[in-house]
Amino acid sequence: MKKRVLLLIMCVFAMTAATAQVNSVCIVGEAAGGWGDDVAEYQLTKIDADNWEIKDVVLKTGPGKLRANGGWFGDGFEWAGAFPTATGTKNGNIDIIAGTYTVTLNTATNIYNFASAAPLPVVKLVGTAVDGGTVNIPATSATTFEATLNLLNGTAQFDADGLLVSDGTLIGSAFEGGPVIPITAGEWVIKFNFETFEYSFSVPPVPTIAIVGAGVELDGWPGQANNNGPADKYQLTTTDNGVTYTINGLVCVGGQAKFRQNNGWSVNWGDVADAANGNPDGNIVLEAGTYDVTFMPKADNSNGGKGTWTFRTAGTSTVVKTNDPALLSTKGFSTANFKVSPNPTTNNWNFTTANDSIESIQILDVLGKNVMSISPRSNTANIDASSLTRGIYFAKVATAKATQTLKLMKN
Repeated sequence: MKKRVLLLIMCVFAMTAATAQVNSVCIVGEAAGGWGDDVAEYQLTKIDADNWEIKDVVLKTGPGKLRANGGWFGDGFEWAGAFPTATGTKNGNIDIIAGTYTVTLNTATNIYNFASAAPLPVVKLVGTAVDGGTVNIPATSATTFEATLNLLNGTAQFDADGLLVSDGTLIGSAFEGGPVIPITAGEWVIKFNFETFEYSFSVPPVPTIAIVGAGVELDGWPGQANNNGPADKYQLTTTDNGVTYTINGLVCVGGQAKFRQNNGWSVNWGDVADAANGNPDGNIVLEAGTYDVTFMPKADNSNGGKGTWTFRTAGTSTVVKTNDPALLSTKGFSTANFKVSPNPTTNNWNFTTANDSIESIQILDVLGKNVMSISPRSNTANIDASSLTRGIYFAKVATAKATQTLKLMKN
């Protein structure tokens, strides 16, 4: 009986595989055109019933896959595994190394191969502005190279396949023996064309941040309608050039969610604690409710650079869920009976508590410097913030029983 059942299962699997129709194959992922829609530049051509091929395709270093029929579900399926060749499976990615390749796939055997074609030139940025003195700039095509880098105060040049070139300005046409380029510390988008030696340094645009997932009505989740749309539905806003993002009155239906950058999955943030508890995706698990949400992508590295987020009951200071160390580290303080408003503010913060008297309030800047202190010894307190510059502050509030640190925003 067991043999018959096993034989039946094998037959069904074989029939499913045989009837699976491959109408298109494309390379997707960070190494190619992204994880969204298929890009024509990375489409393979059908050679015969089982074989597909693309010649002289330029790929970046990063994860990728071969995907059929332009989708992850339904008729869509994919091949992944070791680089440069393997019998592909659905799980995992291919860790592609930048280069020019002829890529082949046999859909009957599931074997793929990335065969090196013409080698790409090596382009580096070198100089005192580079931490460590040198860094590679990845290829985006056979002749163009691009990277977003955090640079130091100093100078820089390009090393183009061993030739030192520069032009002394942030935008120019580099030449051998040219003056070094003065750099101001910060984040820069660097582009270099190996054919013309034209280059540019520019300030990166402020990224968009949205919250997506089943917890917010399936918006943007893989396989859902908005996953590859022009913009996620629940976009957060920023007034401080991308340091802090907020959205108020967010209605959550209950379930899992994540923050993601620029409406894609190359950069996203979830709940590291939830991943440690067995959730492989590390999503944020939300209860149904209406929330005011604050998110800091870099969070001044206070959370290991993982980004800090806080969900508060809409219109209050009551923290429902957070990964902010400043809020997680405080115990024994009842935020349900404590309010601060308005937050953000232009002029004043008003603190109130229903029970314990507020003994002291210290206002700290993001560097931990005490910029203001009061001792109200009352259930209410007022802080005049009109003299403070716009940005993020922390209020360290103490009662006779406990202390609490809350994040404040000054417009």
